[in-house]
This record gives sequence, C-alpha cells and structure tokens, in this order.
Amino acid sequence: MNLNFIDNHNKQFILFDMDGVLAEYVAGEEVAICNNVDGVYINKRPLKTMIKLAEDLSMKDNITVGVLSSCEYKNQEKEKLDWLQQYAPFIDKTNIYIIIWSEENYTRETRKNAKLEVVETIKGYDKIFLIEDRHDIIKTTNAKLPGVAHHISELIE
Repeated sequence: MNLNFIDNHNKQFILFDMDGVLAEYVAGEEVAICNNVDGVYINKRPLKTMIKLAEDLSMKDNITVGVLSSCEYKNQEKEKLDWLQQYAPFIDKTNIYIIIWSEENYTRETRKNAKLEVVETIKGYDKIFLIEDRHDIIKTTNAKLPGVAHHISELIE
C-alpha cells in the first residue's frame, strides 16, 4: 500500500469516505437512496481491506481516524452510524461527520464543495487527509488544500 503521504511525526487526522471507500458502492443504488428506501446503508458490504487499514492507522499515536460521508435524509444518517458501529467501532463517534443533503441548501454543483467545507473546520492537527473515491471531490478539495484528498486506489495494492 502506498502510504507515502502519511508520516510518523506530525499529528494527523485521516478521514475516510464511507460509500465506495469503507463500504461497497453498488452502481445504480442512488435510485434507492433518493427514494429513501430503508436498508440501503445498513446492508452495505464492508470493504474489509480498507477497514483494516483504518483500524491499523487508528492505533498509531500520532493519527486520528474519522469518517466524512454524506446521505440524502436524516434516517440514512442513522443507518450509516449503525453500520459504522458494527464494522468500524474503533472510530470515535466525535470523529464522524455526515452531511445530510436534505437539511442543507446544496445544489448538485455545490455538493462537491461540502466535504472541503467540513475539512476546513477541523482544527488541532498538523495534517488532514481525506480518502475519497469521487474525482470531483478530490479535485475541488486539492484545488484549495493541495495534497489533502487522495483517491482510494492510492491505498490498494
């Protein structure tokens, strides 16, 4: 795995996206998500390689691991939190950030900035990293905060 951007000295916060990074993303599931179908998030298959990596990183003294994810509706947030409790209980609840689109005034165009906005509010770390699968979010984040966002494929052998 390529973890060259992580070092052993600085205090670091590594945020993992959930869908497509810690949990499987199934093509076409956005229809069920937009229609607020129960069980979409709680029934996702965990990506064990990434969860193990996150857990291993969380054991390092200088690294805090968190989650930065999004969903359409408030009840979906609960499913995500329940899923994380089941598959990634090592992540402290205070380090989980979930953006709920229906409670904000985001448009399709401004959604790609939402994670950047959350990252900018986090203080107390020498470095912050976001592990993400969406190229638009990576591009937007790195345009303002170079080197912060990394694609999941950088971490997989």
